[in-house]
Amino acid sequence: MKALDEYDEREAKPGELNKEDIAGVLNYLDRRKCQLKNAQAQIEAGEENQVCATDPECRVMKSNHGIGPCYNVQTAVETENHIIVHYDVTDECVDLNLLEAGITGAKTALEVENIEGIADKGYSSTNEIWKCLLNGDTPTTHPNRGERCRIFRFRKTDDVITEEMLLSKDPEVLMRCVSAGTLPRVLQRDDLEMTLHKHRPAGSSLYMHKETGEVVSLAEMKAMGGLDRERVFIEWQPPLQDYFERDIEADTVICPMGQTLLYDGSQKHTREKATGARRYRRLVACKKCNNRCTLAQTRTVSFKEGEIRKPETFYQRAACGLITRRTNLSFRKIEAPSGEGPWEESVILRFYPNQRHLRKRSAIVEHPYGTVKRWHGASYLLTKGKVKAAAETGLSFLAYNFRRVINLLGTTGLIELIRA
Repeated sequence: MKALDEYDEREAKPGELNKEDIAGVLNYLDRRKCQLKNAQAQIEAGEENQVCATDPECRVMKSNHGIGPCYNVQTAVETENHIIVHYDVTDECVDLNLLEAGITGAKTALEVENIEGIADKGYSSTNEIWKCLLNGDTPTTHPNRGERCRIFRFRKTDDVITEEMLLSKDPEVLMRCVSAGTLPRVLQRDDLEMTLHKHRPAGSSLYMHKETGEVVSLAEMKAMGGLDRERVFIEWQPPLQDYFERDIEADTVICPMGQTLLYDGSQKHTREKATGARRYRRLVACKKCNNRCTLAQTRTVSFKEGEIRKPETFYQRAACGLITRRTNLSFRKIEAPSGEGPWEESVILRFYPNQRHLRKRSAIVEHPYGTVKRWHGASYLLTKGKVKAAAETGLSFLAYNFRRVINLLGTTGLIELIRA
């Protein structure tokens, strides 16, 4: 104990730095400053938005262990035996643009012409889904929130389509067929439907001045101040909830202030695009409300089929001073006479993914990841560089596939399969 006391007296006081310590800290800060300046110059000189000193080829990503330098490993697992048939190591921070590459890699490995690829919401890129459909594959992903299908819109053209074009596999030729309003052979499937929509082009609406009766276009009305707005400052209180909540059984809606809205059965708002939507409002409740979520006398909210919640941002925008209203009410929109004025046609394609297949994904594609990490302790990579990381990952997946096959066929069955 006496020796410990002597050593305690020799030690410096907590937080006290000597000359050598201060010089070391300053030296470290100088080296760190030089490193950051070099990284900044590297970013400004190139197209990359980050520089990783640990591994220049990896990227900072979000994972289960936090944010750090990572590679994005992609796998394709077949549903029958849970064998990893394709993998890829990428430096993409998100999965948004990787769906078509994964499905194509799985087709090449399985030597099949077409395949169904089941992916989670991270792969819900409209462009990637459309590429997969043009390839004849089935990209089963979650549609947009509140929708049952994925919608593609194209401007209609007057191209002449031949039978040879309908049988083509060239994406450019297939796009010409679709734009002409004709489904090529590869897109003639039960989960895809095509409709033609006729509408006026943007900016072709007509407006009439209420006092003079002058009819002007949208651009002219805008130049005359018809779209001028002013900011409105509102005294408001925080709502009870930030959303409208629908009770499907009672067919009512609870507004953010706790008032009950009823079904609006009027037919004045029925349009083709609102088919299947139900509208709710209650004039008496809105008039008595001292904290309305609208500048009008009443608020009408619509719900799509199966939708039970709709967020309301009016109070948040009011807190930021973003609520505005029109100051010029001298113009009103008029409908052009039937058959007159410019018209445009659009081709609308609706793709309905199989929602039941989406439930299989997590039990199939996520299981090998957990198994590899548990067996090999492969929760992180030991190598640097994309090529070495891909080789390390490939060895782990190869070992998984071997053990999986042995569990299914046994050692004798595997040897016979190799010899065959």
